[in-house]
Amino acid sequence: MLSWDANKKWLMINQDRQIENLSCGPSSTLPAERSVLSPPTANKCDMELALSDQTAPEYFIRTFMETGLRAVTPSIASSLEVSLRARPMDWVDKFIDLKGFHVLVSNLAYLNRQKESKKETTGKIELEVLKCMKALLNTKSGVQEVIANPNYIYTIVHSFVRLQRQTRKLACELLIFLCHCDTFMYDHILDGFESLRKDCEDLCIFDTWLREFELEIDGSRTMQLLEDETADSTLLNTDWVPDNFIKEYALSNILFINALANVPKDVHARIHIRQQLNASGIQTILIKLEKLNYRFIDIQVDAYKFSAESDLDDVFGDELSQYEGIDQPPVLLDHILKSIADTPLARDHLLSIFRSLLLIKGDSETRAYHYKLIDDLISQIVLDRRGYHNNFGDVYGVSVGSLIQKFSDLDRLHKMESEEARNREQLLRALAEKKKLEHELHRLLSKAQQSQIDLSKELRSTAIGNGMDITKDTPPPTPPPLPSQHFQSEHPTSLSYLSQHMSANDRSSLQACSNISVQDLDVQKQNFSPPPPPPPPPPPPPPPPSLPQIQKTDRPTHCIPTTPFPSQNNTNEITPPLSPCISSVAPPPPPLPPSSGSKKNAPSIPCKSNANMNTQPAPMGPIRKEILHYPSVKLKQLQWHKLDHNRIDKTVWSCEDIDNQLLEQALYDSGVFEKLQFTFPAAFNTSFECKQKKKDKDVTNPVTFLSKEKRRNIHIAILPQIKHHGSFQQVRERILALDGGLCNETFLGNLVINVPNQDDDLKTMNIYLKTLETSKYEELDFPEQFIITMMSMYRYEARLKYMLFRIQFWERYDRLKQNMTTIIEVSETLRNSTTFKEFLYLILLVGNYMNASSFQGGAFGVRISSLNKIGDTRASKAPSLTLLQVLAGTIRYQFPHVLGFVDDLQGTGQAAHIMASISDIVQQYTEMREGLKKLDIELKTKWDGVELEENDLFLPVMEEYQTLATIRFEEIQSLYIQMGEAWRDCMIFYAEDPKVMRPDEFFGIFADFIRQWQTAVIAEEKHALKMIQEKKEKAEKERKQANTEMRHHERRMMDDLLNQLKSGGKFCRSRQRRERRRAKTCDRKSYLFSSLEEISAESLLRILQSE
Repeated sequence: MLSWDANKKWLMINQDRQIENLSCGPSSTLPAERSVLSPPTANKCDMELALSDQTAPEYFIRTFMETGLRAVTPSIASSLEVSLRARPMDWVDKFIDLKGFHVLVSNLAYLNRQKESKKETTGKIELEVLKCMKALLNTKSGVQEVIANPNYIYTIVHSFVRLQRQTRKLACELLIFLCHCDTFMYDHILDGFESLRKDCEDLCIFDTWLREFELEIDGSRTMQLLEDETADSTLLNTDWVPDNFIKEYALSNILFINALANVPKDVHARIHIRQQLNASGIQTILIKLEKLNYRFIDIQVDAYKFSAESDLDDVFGDELSQYEGIDQPPVLLDHILKSIADTPLARDHLLSIFRSLLLIKGDSETRAYHYKLIDDLISQIVLDRRGYHNNFGDVYGVSVGSLIQKFSDLDRLHKMESEEARNREQLLRALAEKKKLEHELHRLLSKAQQSQIDLSKELRSTAIGNGMDITKDTPPPTPPPLPSQHFQSEHPTSLSYLSQHMSANDRSSLQACSNISVQDLDVQKQNFSPPPPPPPPPPPPPPPPSLPQIQKTDRPTHCIPTTPFPSQNNTNEITPPLSPCISSVAPPPPPLPPSSGSKKNAPSIPCKSNANMNTQPAPMGPIRKEILHYPSVKLKQLQWHKLDHNRIDKTVWSCEDIDNQLLEQALYDSGVFEKLQFTFPAAFNTSFECKQKKKDKDVTNPVTFLSKEKRRNIHIAILPQIKHHGSFQQVRERILALDGGLCNETFLGNLVINVPNQDDDLKTMNIYLKTLETSKYEELDFPEQFIITMMSMYRYEARLKYMLFRIQFWERYDRLKQNMTTIIEVSETLRNSTTFKEFLYLILLVGNYMNASSFQGGAFGVRISSLNKIGDTRASKAPSLTLLQVLAGTIRYQFPHVLGFVDDLQGTGQAAHIMASISDIVQQYTEMREGLKKLDIELKTKWDGVELEENDLFLPVMEEYQTLATIRFEEIQSLYIQMGEAWRDCMIFYAEDPKVMRPDEFFGIFADFIRQWQTAVIAEEKHALKMIQEKKEKAEKERKQANTEMRHHERRMMDDLLNQLKSGGKFCRSRQRRERRRAKTCDRKSYLFSSLEEISAESLLRILQSE
């Protein structure tokens, strides 16, 4: 409260003063006190502004604080109830903090003190105030407010004497909820009924409540009888209540009765409350409630009876059932004497009681009342062992004599009430019969009056009709329909369609047009002439000239290529606009755009004059987008897919917000076009023209002896590589010297391929090889000249083959060594991997566990190809989750050291790729071995002792190469043998047969498994993250739902409890608990009795044996 502003504090002070004045009555000193306690003027203005808001709590509190509820109307009270139910909890808390609950209770107390008013407004306000209190008690803050101020309960209890049934029902529901809230509240409810008893001067605390309750039940049964006998109940001029409301009213009351009888935890307290209810006539009410035939009421009645029996069984056990069946007084007297045999004083008191009973005099009815009073008194004393402060005098409030007189008066009163009920029933029937007869009389009078009126009308029409002309009986001719009506009748669909798709102005225009007269339509029809038919198609163009004529004829610059004329079937299609040179001429009917085939074959003819253009449609080609600047030289073409102008509609290329001319001018001004022209000029190949001119100057028919294919290969593959040399002789010298710059693998390979063979003219070649005149070489073509020059070397073909072999040897050596080393390392790593062995055993254990009930279970091992089938086993409830993902998660969290097998199996993919080409490895290995053998034979047989040219380095270089290559090949040979043993041993180690399974397939199994494993690890991580996220979302959803339910429950605490009580669920659970407890007690007793019987039988057996 320290943080509140001054306005709020002053408001609370004024509210307290108002409440005091409201409870004490109007006072003349109130204005003076207000003037003393009033805040400054500025604060008063702010308060008035705050109170002007009709949705604020201050407004409602100020309204209800008016003296005598002058400013409160049922609508304002109902608006407050809606606000308390629908507005946020902050609004409700603020209302309670501003003593709003206290104001409502004070108003209810004020209404309770008033006499019953015939005005409906007062009753409605009282009902809405109780509804507001119910809305407050549905919240936790409202319950705490009542607990802090238990005197509120007294006001609610006093609402039981109000005239409105709905008010009493609502007060009953409020007390039901308060009974179950706290035992402290329960005691105050009993105190409230005690206060009500004193105000009403009743005998028992529940007399006023149960008396009104019983009257309501009796009234509902009387009305039910009247409904059965009277067809039209609306004619009864009585305060009739629907039977459904009576049932709900009775249900609320029996719920309150059960709450009073079952809430106390002490069984003696519950029995005492039931005695109070019995004294107020609850047993009679229960019998009447059962006659209502309402299931929920029957459940509550059964609950009351069951709880009463259970409490009596808990207190007295089997004593009540033991003496309940005895109906002879001497037998009961014998039991009493046995029970007090050891208490002489009790015997004296019993004798005194018998003497006192003998002193009861009077008639039989009076003596019966005396014994009834004694029975009630003894029952209360016996059943109330705790000695409550409500003794007999407190309970009944009169002496015994006056009580007997009261009983006699009550019997006479009941007889009078029954007679009054019968008389009232007869009176109601008579009233109903009277109303029915009056209604029938009124109906007959109305019928007779209507018949008289109809008869007078008929006579009047007959008299008038006799004096009229017969010709007037014929109907007048119908006028002819208007033109607009005729048009609308003929074209209803058109007018409706136009009216639906036109705006308001267009509709008015259409309506105006539809009202045109027939003469106007005829005039318009005469003035209107249809458009002239389209002109006939022009004659076909002349036949196109032949191809030589087209090539020889120069096309003028102003001519346009012609296109075939379209057919008349497609005259509605639109062609693109013409070029500027044709746009000035009157356009002919639009032709169809030419097809692609016609565009290719359409020839070009010159345009003679404009007259010809007027008579024939202008043929035109595809439209080009014009630009302002063109390059001065030909540039390289930009490769793209060109779009026609017909295809750019509604695309990015048809944007109108970009100025192409301005953008083009900006590119030109910035020098971009100049830079493009300088950077991307089109290259012109002039070497071919030069060679062609030179060739034309040379001999036209050179001598050739090579095949066309070899000549072409030499021209393409060899001559371009040696064009920088001065002559073919220089090339020969560089080959003799084994020049590495020229003698590469490509060049030597081309030379070997183009060595002359049987496909060539070897005779001609030998002629030129044997001649010594080099001038004759000029007769040969360039490929032949090159071959003759090269063939002059010693063993030209063998030389080229071994030179190529030397160059390829080292590349093959490096590749073979790397592949063989990889196979050996992968095989050894795969065989010696301890982590992979442990992983396989984990898989074996998991598989045997899953296949324990099938034939596949109990395996000692599995084929290595089964690894790739683990991912095929999917979860039953989550098909996206596989067994491999589960294993990945298990190993990652439980056996993280096993994950080392992933590194051990990384090279299996490369090994599988290498072993897939094992035949190539074997072939290369064989070629290297055979090549070295042939080289050794070649050098020993063909080159030993031969005189060579001075610059011929073939023999020393090849001898050095042979020595080094032989040593390296021995290493390859050792690796080759070791590789074969390694992969075979690895396959055997993993239970695979090398003769059956290929090595690439073997290593491929591991490579595929590693890929699946990596995919499973990623999927498992995603699945784990997804599960964590789902758990978080589920927890968050549950938390939000719990908060929502909690907030919802905080606004429906009372309603939820009442619904649960009405359904009987709480009674069923308590009954089950009591039945279980009673069953356990019975079982324990039966066990004790059976044990005693067994002991007795054993003792009897011992006695018989001893005898």
